[in-house]
Amino acid sequence: MLSHYSDGTLSFRYFLGIHVIQSSDEEDEGITEETATEAEEGGSAPQLLSAGLRRILRDTLPSVSSMAVLEPSMALADLGADSMALARLAAAIKERFGVTVLLPQLVKMPSLLHLQIFIFSGGTALLGGMLNEVKATTTEKGEGEECNKKAHVVTSWHAEVNSIWEPLEKSLQNLLGERVGEGGEKEGQDGGEDILLTGASGFYGAFLLHELLCHPAFQKRKVICIVRAKSREEAFKRLEDNLRHYLLWQEEFSARIYALAGDVAQEPAMGLSSEEDYSFLEKHVNLIVHNAAVVNSVLPYASLRGSNVIATCNILRLAARTGAVLHHVSTIGLLAGSGVQKEAEEVPSTALSLLSGYAQSKWVAERLVLRAVKKMGMPCYVYRPGTLSGDSRTGACNAQDTVTRMLLGLAKEKIYCVDEDSPMPNTFPLIPTDWAASALVHIAASLDGSSTSSGKERVYHIVNRNPQNLEGLVEGLRAFGVDMRAVDAEEFRTRIADVEADHPLYVFKSVLSYGGYASGSAKTMPDDTHTRSALAQASATMPSSNHPKDSCPFFTTDMLVLMLRYCYAK
Repeated sequence: MLSHYSDGTLSFRYFLGIHVIQSSDEEDEGITEETATEAEEGGSAPQLLSAGLRRILRDTLPSVSSMAVLEPSMALADLGADSMALARLAAAIKERFGVTVLLPQLVKMPSLLHLQIFIFSGGTALLGGMLNEVKATTTEKGEGEECNKKAHVVTSWHAEVNSIWEPLEKSLQNLLGERVGEGGEKEGQDGGEDILLTGASGFYGAFLLHELLCHPAFQKRKVICIVRAKSREEAFKRLEDNLRHYLLWQEEFSARIYALAGDVAQEPAMGLSSEEDYSFLEKHVNLIVHNAAVVNSVLPYASLRGSNVIATCNILRLAARTGAVLHHVSTIGLLAGSGVQKEAEEVPSTALSLLSGYAQSKWVAERLVLRAVKKMGMPCYVYRPGTLSGDSRTGACNAQDTVTRMLLGLAKEKIYCVDEDSPMPNTFPLIPTDWAASALVHIAASLDGSSTSSGKERVYHIVNRNPQNLEGLVEGLRAFGVDMRAVDAEEFRTRIADVEADHPLYVFKSVLSYGGYASGSAKTMPDDTHTRSALAQASATMPSSNHPKDSCPFFTTDMLVLMLRYCYAK
């Protein structure tokens, strides 16, 4: 059996076949050449992952703890690992095995088996040869072809959009053609009155669901939610638990939430359990809020393509089939480096290769939605939210997001730095999430029923152009009772360099210890003219006691105190 390639890299089959994994766990009998050969010849498959690695994965990745089986071919992307979870995993690998693995290396591991090989080679295994020899088993089928998400490489972002759009356009034409009446005119919504919300089991999704259920224009409608679950009952339970977690649940919601078990990224029929479920969507939906996405700042585009791009294609097909108005949630992050501040439909891809895989996937998805508007005449709108914070009324927030984690970390260390060369950002354009959800839903309500929307704006920025600064946030920490102390940049970096894996600042350690974050200013904040105009118009035409302010409210120290109380209570 060949143990090395000609370039010196280690053979995958060498590790698979004869590398015996040493583990202190009694259940782990190691991997032998005999058992590996059985697997290759179709015999009973051996346990290829050591018990030690399996235990670390279960301890550090929340999604793994409930999984009965960990397949060696699984990638970390399949396990829903976010940046904090990956940081914990790297720290656990270092502690147990004495091997240093950097976050970029973890992200690029094509499978758990490759990660194991890297660990048990002491971090010396060069995986280049292995990548050529191993065929990944996790694929996503999209747009008429099978695309291996681990091998998918983008050389041109516009070519990537074109390759997805070409087959998508054909399917949209066919679906729209089925809805053309005898007179040659497109029919509008096909009789349904309900709303489909995707991503309702997430943070922003919980607030969108709450607003859709409470808005006067939608009070007679049901909100249908597709949730990753094994049954409708489990799907509903996830939604209820999520609303309770963010202090949004009301008992009367039970009668108006219709939960379906599925996955909008899957084909065919978005992973729904039956054809009847998809037919139900076709008959009842006339408004779609597509919020579902995997939000991860470290995973590459290839790992997010299915959940963030292919899922959008599936939603576009459903919108074409039903005639529903589509409200697509994108991100303000895709503007970074583009030079664009206006609510423009065209955002150049100039700096896209420097952005996160998440921003790249949202850019591609957004291009597809806006092409559907221009080329197919579909009624679609795009919303680009900025940095969401907590609920301005209760403080309910996502304790795992970047800003909240950073503030909790500063509170734990009781230090901050505002020196000229401070690694900390000084500008925080935080958006109360209740306002962000209310703004989107009010705009959607004002556009409701618009199967044709010529002359109306297509892109809306959900942003805060009046940012809070670091010293203002520190005042909020002090108001909460934290004795904060200003230190110089050198001491700050030294302190952060010493934080352990369970510290909230651990995930920022490499940036805050050595480099730093850039800070913007009010002059560089994205424009929100369309949003302010739409909200003002909605306020005039749809008077409501819970109508949001026309522009995002300032994030106050009182709001931060509420967030801290919520986090520490949890």
